Amino acid sequence: MCGICGYASTHAPLPPHVIRDMAGKIYHRGPDSDGFFETDHVALGFRRLSIIDLSTGDQPIGNEDGSVQIVFNGEIYNFQEVRDRLIAAGHRFHTKSDTETIVHAYEEYGVECVKHLRGMFAFAIWDQKTRKLFIGRDRVGKKPLYYYHAPGLLVFGSELKALIEHPAVPRELNLSAVDSYLALKYVPAPLSIFKDVNKLPPGHWLLYDQTADQVTVSPYWSLSYTPKSSLAFEDAAAELRRLLSDAVRLRMISDVPLGALLSGGVDSSLVVGLMASHSSQPIKTYSIGFEEDGFNELPYAREVAQKFATDHHEFVVRAEAVDVFSDLVYYMDEPMADVSAVPSYYVAKLARQHVTVVLNGDGGDETFAGYNSYRAVLQYQRYKALPAWLRRGMVEPALALAPGGETGSSTLARMRRLIQQSQRPLADQFLRWMTMIDSDRLAALRVHDAIAPSLITNREAGIGTLDWMLHHDVHNYLPGDLLVKMDRMTMANSLEARSPLLDHEVMEFVAHLPEDYKFKEGVTKRILKHACADLLPESVTTRRKHGFGVPINAWLRQGALRTAAADLIFGASARERGLFNLEAVQRLWDEHQAGSANHGDRLWALAMLERWQQHFLQPAPVIKGA
Repeated sequence: MCGICGYASTHAPLPPHVIRDMAGKIYHRGPDSDGFFETDHVALGFRRLSIIDLSTGDQPIGNEDGSVQIVFNGEIYNFQEVRDRLIAAGHRFHTKSDTETIVHAYEEYGVECVKHLRGMFAFAIWDQKTRKLFIGRDRVGKKPLYYYHAPGLLVFGSELKALIEHPAVPRELNLSAVDSYLALKYVPAPLSIFKDVNKLPPGHWLLYDQTADQVTVSPYWSLSYTPKSSLAFEDAAAELRRLLSDAVRLRMISDVPLGALLSGGVDSSLVVGLMASHSSQPIKTYSIGFEEDGFNELPYAREVAQKFATDHHEFVVRAEAVDVFSDLVYYMDEPMADVSAVPSYYVAKLARQHVTVVLNGDGGDETFAGYNSYRAVLQYQRYKALPAWLRRGMVEPALALAPGGETGSSTLARMRRLIQQSQRPLADQFLRWMTMIDSDRLAALRVHDAIAPSLITNREAGIGTLDWMLHHDVHNYLPGDLLVKMDRMTMANSLEARSPLLDHEVMEFVAHLPEDYKFKEGVTKRILKHACADLLPESVTTRRKHGFGVPINAWLRQGALRTAAADLIFGASARERGLFNLEAVQRLWDEHQAGSANHGDRLWALAMLERWQQHFLQPAPVIKGA
């Protein structure tokens, strides 16, 4: 796991310190060593976190004559298999690293080399003979890649911090990205928070022809849900178990200590169980909890740890998390309002005290249908499919006459919400679950005219409602939020995270299964739970979906975090920017403090955005370790 950066230019050469300054900003991604390749108009920079081939894996790495050079962030799990094929084709290797395999795969297959790689990656290859820079990003977006193109220049890097060290890269706020951030909690690809700086989307490659000064961006993978498999449920479960076991085994290959992040949910628990089946030593596991009732999952994690006799470690996050607020903003790179970054940061910090690599359960919800939003939207659809005479002639009149139940979690309240939502278009039903701030409230906050692009992915012909929602989250929420959070918070602590459930062979197999193999009669992750039933305690498989919840509503009504958030949201700096309608912001704050509404996520988002602007758009205090 590493950090990469660089540029190709037709302008006058830059002094050597530029590429070193760029790499220095991502020191945390690779504190073990650095490396550079430089010509008059091209520079590649690299920071290394040593995981595999500790003695000969330094980068950049070239081909036999040095005309092709690579910097690479990630892990290729099938590199030995690809390497053997390339050796048979006549390629000569000088290291045992997966990085060199990509170099020769590029020589052999050209831009199609990305299709031969199984793993997580972002890499850049400079081809001196063709004067072209080739950049590839993994299928689901585990590893980040930003780029900036202007006449005669292409700049790239693992993080924005590296790009903006190049003197030509501007720091102008992208107002459309701000809108997307407030709606979704994150800035979706290809946007970035800076105008004219883009993210290379997952499953895409980029080719910069320096001679023609032309950039080509092309997709090479997208998860398809058709055609559907004819495998019987039991046979599909058996094949899934085999694929999962293989995905875990491949991700346990490491020359440094390895462990697992254990939340106590289905996904991370089965990963730990499969790891235990492949190891003769106790697996090291790491879990995070909270003092507040309803948010602490440590008892479930302990039960799993005891079942597999792991070397278990825990940490309790308290409201004093404000102490790392500035660090979160710095390492997150772009504004990110997913408050679960707080426990993610702490669990990564805990794990790094003992190991350098961890496996996790990321991707289980998006692959196997685990979110409550899927259950809710399917309920809306089922209700809407009832005969109109039953809905409008009996159910709705009866509910209209029933007293109470307007708000809250009562059965009556839930039924009234079900009816209300079922009357909306399908996209609006799903959008309600996706967004943090709805369009009306966003319009009230906004004082600018820029509008975020569409937040909904078009529906692939011939797929059902569940597969459509899964497809959307795999290509948007997963790489835009969850994988960004995990990458930045682990890399902040120089820790590598691997996600077996995001193995593309597992994802492709599950995508082609019938929808009811994933969700049926209210049971989420149906085939996953069945395939790994022997690994999971019943308390884990039967309890209601919890998620990585954080008591942010309570934290923002008391103590240091409330004070810090108020100082940011209503401080002189925010007022001078004039980015939001302060009366609308004040209403959010007052409603939250009065307890008449829970706006914790929205207020956290506003505070994070202001702190980000203070750091990246104007002089700011130095962050620890930066």
